Amino acid sequence: MKLFSSFSLASDNCSAAHPKLIESIRIASEGYAPSYGQDKSTSKATDRFKSIFGEETIVFYAFNGTGANIAALSAVAARSSAVICPSTAHINTHETGAPEKLLRLKLIGIPTREGKLAVSDVERLKDLQTNFHDASPDIVSISQTTEMGTLYKQDELRQLCSTAHENNMLVHMDGARFANAVAALNCNPKEISSDAGVDVLCFGGTKNGFVFGEAIVFFNPDLAERFDHLHKQHLQLASKNRFIAAQFDEALKDGLWIEMAKTANETASYLEYHLNKIPEVKIVLPVESNQIFCRFPDSWINDIFNLTACSPDAEGVIRFVTSFSTTMEDIDALAEKLAKL
Repeated sequence: MKLFSSFSLASDNCSAAHPKLIESIRIASEGYAPSYGQDKSTSKATDRFKSIFGEETIVFYAFNGTGANIAALSAVAARSSAVICPSTAHINTHETGAPEKLLRLKLIGIPTREGKLAVSDVERLKDLQTNFHDASPDIVSISQTTEMGTLYKQDELRQLCSTAHENNMLVHMDGARFANAVAALNCNPKEISSDAGVDVLCFGGTKNGFVFGEAIVFFNPDLAERFDHLHKQHLQLASKNRFIAAQFDEALKDGLWIEMAKTANETASYLEYHLNKIPEVKIVLPVESNQIFCRFPDSWINDIFNLTACSPDAEGVIRFVTSFSTTMEDIDALAEKLAKL
C-alpha cells in the first residue's frame, strides 16, 4: 500500500487533530487528577453535553467508534435481539462482525440506495417479533450522517423513531459524523437526536478533529442503569478519561465542534462544484455533508489515487471525504490537476 503524507481525501480519520484539542490534552496532563472519569475535565465535558441536550442526559466516554457502538448496543440489546440497520451501516460493514461476535446480535441489513432506513422497513419487519423462529428485531440502528454522506431530516427521524417505539423497538444512532449533520441542517442538535426520539447516541469526536474519543449519550435514562458495568466490560472505560473529556470540553465550549464540521461540509460542497464542471466525472449520490461518491474513467484511477489516496470500491465508485483541515486552496489545487487528466 502506498503511503501518503501531504494530502488525503481517503477519510476524515486521516486528518490532523485540531491544535486547540491537542492543547486541551496538554493542559489536562498538568499535575495529578482522579482516575476513571472522576476528574474535573470529565465533569466539565458532561456539563457541556447537558447544556446541549438537557439536564437528564447521561454521558459516558469511549476510545473509538466501534467500541462506542458495541457498548451502546449492549445497553439496548435483549437476549433475542436483532438490529434493523441499512446494509451500508458501519456496524454491518466495517466493524469486523463485532456486534455479532461480542453481543450475539443478528444484524438485519436493509438494502438502500442512500444509506437511510424508511418507516416502511421497520413496519415490514415488525412481525418477526412474534415468531420465535426469528431473532426479534428490537433495535433500529441508524447513522447520522449516513455512511453514504446523506442526512435524515428532522421529520424523517421523528417518524422513524415514532414507528420504532410504537413497535417496542429502541433506537441507536451512530453519530460518528453527527457534527456534520448538525452543521449541514443548521439545526439544534436536539432536533435530530433526543427530541426526535433517539434513545442513545454515539457522538463522534475522532472524525471531527479529535486525537481520539467518542461519547455515548443516553436520552433514555433507564438504558443507562448499571451501564457503568457494561462500559468497563466492553473495554471503553479509560483510566485517564480526562484526556478524552478535555477534548470534548474544548470542542463543545464555544462551538468549535460545529465550526470544524462546517468547514468539512463547505469544502466538500466546493469540491462538488468543481467536479460538476468535469464532463467525465459522475457524482452518484447527493452531496449533503462531507462525503462525495463519484465515478471516474478507468484510465484516471491511478492518478486519482496519487492525488487523493482514494481508490474505487467493488462497484467502481470512489469516495472523497473532507475534514476540518481541508482548505479551499486544497480543493482548487486538486481541481486544477483533475482538469488536466
